[in-house]
Amino acid sequence: MTEPTYHRTVFMSVPGGSAARYLVKSDIPATLQEGGARIVALVPTGADGALVEDFVDGELIRAPLRKPRRELRPDEAVWRRTARVQVRRLRRFALDCRSNERAREKYEQYRRMVAPHGRRSADLALNVLTHGLWRSRALRRLLLALDKRLTRYTLHADLFERYRPDLVVAGGLGYFEYDEALLREAEDRGIRTAVLIHAWDNPSTKGYRGADADLVVAWSSNMRDQLARYQDVPPERIEVGGVPHWDAYLRPGSLPDRAAIFEHFGLDPDRRLLVYATPPPNRAVLGGGYHAGAQVARWIAARVEEGAFGSGVQLLIRLHPKYGREGFVEGPEFAEIAERYPSTSVNRPDVASEQVLDSLTDGDRLMLGGLIEHCDVLINFWSTTTLEACVLDTPVVIAHVNTPGGGGEALSDWQQFAHLRALTASGAARVADSTDELVAHVRAYLADPTLDSAQRRTVAGLECGPLDGAAGRRVGGMLLRELGLQAGEQSVVE
Repeated sequence: MTEPTYHRTVFMSVPGGSAARYLVKSDIPATLQEGGARIVALVPTGADGALVEDFVDGELIRAPLRKPRRELRPDEAVWRRTARVQVRRLRRFALDCRSNERAREKYEQYRRMVAPHGRRSADLALNVLTHGLWRSRALRRLLLALDKRLTRYTLHADLFERYRPDLVVAGGLGYFEYDEALLREAEDRGIRTAVLIHAWDNPSTKGYRGADADLVVAWSSNMRDQLARYQDVPPERIEVGGVPHWDAYLRPGSLPDRAAIFEHFGLDPDRRLLVYATPPPNRAVLGGGYHAGAQVARWIAARVEEGAFGSGVQLLIRLHPKYGREGFVEGPEFAEIAERYPSTSVNRPDVASEQVLDSLTDGDRLMLGGLIEHCDVLINFWSTTTLEACVLDTPVVIAHVNTPGGGGEALSDWQQFAHLRALTASGAARVADSTDELVAHVRAYLADPTLDSAQRRTVAGLECGPLDGAAGRRVGGMLLRELGLQAGEQSVVE
């Protein structure tokens, strides 16, 4: 029997984390394969140089995803090297910051950091150019075009020659080096590209894009507007697809029931449950030697034990998936919190590959969904789990607090973040700016979990797009159209 011949080949950039959940832990791969596409998943390598395999399943070919080297080439002309560095520096702050306070603040922080080490004339020139970029779409596009001329990639030339892809798919518009390199290589070869935005905040917080794309798929109309406004993506190239890796949240019976969740996490089924989803471990450290997430977790655990939230309450501290990365082991403070407070337990996510990725395993992704669905109140610090709670109609409180003894360090003003505006304006999640407010908001939701339910449903639609459990099939169909195929075609030709 001869080897099967596929209609088309798709390269898929899968560096890990939420990109892995979106791209390969959804219905997108199956939809592509059913429509006649062969998928080559480009994934990172481990410390031993072997391809990371345990988060990619199905009939996907695996190939190495190579990260651009940072060192300067010794044969590069000095003027070109200087221009390349300056252009890429400008691109970090080029998106329109006039209505994006957080991006503007990041730029001002950068200026304060470099000003003592540079000349006043250089700082003035940077400031004039940057403000010009904020005001001119044409200037931003010119900057990107210049960046492309100065920085070219041939990292995956052997793979392009071997597999000859018809479409290259990435999870971002080149804010990260992995995607930037692969998308530009595809463009240089005349190959069509598609970008499936995998994270809620990326269009407005990660700087100006590093690549163009023939198709950009947004979660929702809100994200579509942000892509057009901040990243200058032509509106005719943007489609709305939903959130493929949350399809299971919307399909009856896909998530574990309450009994299974409480048994899995070792919880008392007769007590109400608070879940605190910590921020990632690389956030700023507050005073007292504790990470901000641990400091807040300790404070909530103590209040649970004292009965501040009422009787019959327990707390589960859910660590951020980055605690599974090499070098980010679970801090001793969390184990100490659980040991000191009997009503508190700690859960470290089950990640697919600790050396490289922070992508959850299939089982843990479903358990997390079930945990959010069946807890009484979710507490976090501006996490995307807020949207998951809205999709599942679970009350959520955002702990925007400095706890007593936490050093009093100022937290970022949440009103600066463009992607949070619809959420905060709606009242779908209650924001606690003090520990007293945190207690009050949690108690109110425990007393009446239907509070703000209508607002949660509204925000879920605004930020997550179609809520029909078919986002993966929908996005897969969009990619098939880019390939000139139709969903449901015979997958191979003998």
